[in-house]
Amino acid sequence: MAVVLNREKNKVLLLQRDEEPGKGLWAFPGGHVERGHDLFETIKNEVKEETGLSVEVHEIISTFSSPEDGLIQLIYEAIADNEEVIVNIESKKGCFFYFDDIPWNKLAFPSTEKLLRLYTDKNK
Repeated sequence: MAVVLNREKNKVLLLQRDEEPGKGLWAFPGGHVERGHDLFETIKNEVKEETGLSVEVHEIISTFSSPEDGLIQLIYEAIADNEEVIVNIESKKGCFFYFDDIPWNKLAFPSTEKLLRLYTDKNK
């Protein structure tokens, strides 16, 4: 999963999901890393596939685990080359939001809100 920022680092990319779970709600781009694949290349490829954007992957921001789902999330900061988002069929649309304009009541997952709050508090 990636927190994709614009070059100025004052906006964050969220995708409005067009699939369940969370259809119609906003989330980060992300995907699964297949065994034997490079983590950083997977992040770049997933973001490109979901948004049309090229990104430079930076530092790890946080980790989350969900034992009941057998899931471990590694969240990295990534910087987009531009803000022209072209979504695939998994999303209705993608937007870069100023941190003050994040649709807090329309986020798809608790982990999305938790990470956004962690990131915005850290970078105030």
